Amino acid sequence: MLMSFPRAASLQVRANSDKYIPDPKRETVVKTASMHVLVHRTAQNNLVVVRGSDSVSDWVKVNANMGMEDAPSLAGRLHKGFKWAAFSLIPDLMPAINLDLPTTFIGHSMGGAVAQILAAIFVKNHYEVTEVITFGQPKVGDKKFVEWYDDQSIITHRIVNQRDMVTTLPSRFGSYKHTKQVVYLSNGVKWKVPWYRSLRCFVSLLPKLIQIKSTDHSMAAYQQSVEREFAWQRKA
Repeated sequence: MLMSFPRAASLQVRANSDKYIPDPKRETVVKTASMHVLVHRTAQNNLVVVRGSDSVSDWVKVNANMGMEDAPSLAGRLHKGFKWAAFSLIPDLMPAINLDLPTTFIGHSMGGAVAQILAAIFVKNHYEVTEVITFGQPKVGDKKFVEWYDDQSIITHRIVNQRDMVTTLPSRFGSYKHTKQVVYLSNGVKWKVPWYRSLRCFVSLLPKLIQIKSTDHSMAAYQQSVEREFAWQRKA
């Protein structure tokens, strides 16, 4: 059964909070040097929720590492930082998951990019993926990777808020592409900007740690938009 967007947003907000105390019977927190993941287990599936950037270290080690490198275990080429972050999670993530059940991946910002790569790793290794839901996700790979990912028929909802420039990054640098499945919020308005402006925005965000509560990229803004535009999913 697919998850409603409001519930996915609620789980993401929970995973993003340092104040949230996981339920030890059904939840596990997996941490690496730059990643924070909440694994929520139910009788039907696993929910893997990946937190976005929240420190200078995250930006330097992951987001700002925009070069591409081959992904021989998957396909094409991937963003170096996102690839490193996803594969570094695998050793600690796998024991926290019931691999006999399907898995849903959720992530915001950098966490969305990493969640998408994790889903690709699972599918490549013949584990069942129910769906992928991301909020404000930047691009993760080149045309070859995107074509391979889209061919896997992974149910993916890449949710994009109006005027969220992070979703345009990296721009033309390294021939990055987005996967096809996208849900535009705020009446479906697409925001397109020249590549040099999106690159300039990316650089300007570094010292701000993207903790910008008032912009369309914050998880609070995404939750508000999703609750407003997809309230009907809670009743379906």
